[in-house]
Amino acid sequence: MSKKSQKQNISLQPTAGELEETLISKEKVISKKIAAIQKAREAAQGKLDDCLSTKAKLKAGLEECLTRKASAREKLQECLDRKKELHTKITACHAKRDEARKKLAACLAAKKSLGAKIAAAKAKLGSLSAAAFTEIMNKHVQEEGDMDLESVLDEVAANNDEFESLTDDLKSLGDEESAAIASEQAATTEADEHVKEIEKADSDIAATDEEDADQLVCRSTTNVSRH
Repeated sequence: MSKKSQKQNISLQPTAGELEETLISKEKVISKKIAAIQKAREAAQGKLDDCLSTKAKLKAGLEECLTRKASAREKLQECLDRKKELHTKITACHAKRDEARKKLAACLAAKKSLGAKIAAAKAKLGSLSAAAFTEIMNKHVQEEGDMDLESVLDEVAANNDEFESLTDDLKSLGDEESAAIASEQAATTEADEHVKEIEKADSDIAATDEEDADQLVCRSTTNVSRH
């Protein structure tokens, strides 16, 4: 090789200063990439922390919904038990009212019969002495039984009052039952919404973890390239 060719080859090789300048330029590029990755990683960590915090709040909300749902179911069961008890009482009250009404009908029939006997005696005798009236009354009691109309009327009135009271209780209980059902349905709906939001939070967390892993791979690749 001639001296001229050797001189040209030497001039084509980078100088120490040029190599240093190229190395510094690469260092700057790599540093910028590392800084960007670090910044993205910090942002991902912040997003992950937010997701975890949101998930914890949602779980607490879900627990509260489930507690309210259980309470509403307990209230509903209580209403159903009381309703069953009231139906039993109302059935018994119906029986007592029917019995009292039979007594009243018998009492009124007996009173009518007594009136007819007294009228017949007056028509036959013209007038009734105290002894004759007492005799008619005693004979009537022997034949028809001793019927106290006033006490029978009191019994009928008491049974009617009891029936009305039980009916009012049943209506009030129906309102409580409807409220308990509505509360349970509302709690169920809210719980379902919390479950969906928790699933979304889990999905976001998984995506953040995947993104963070990609950044770590990228950073490792950059370090390898640097060396």
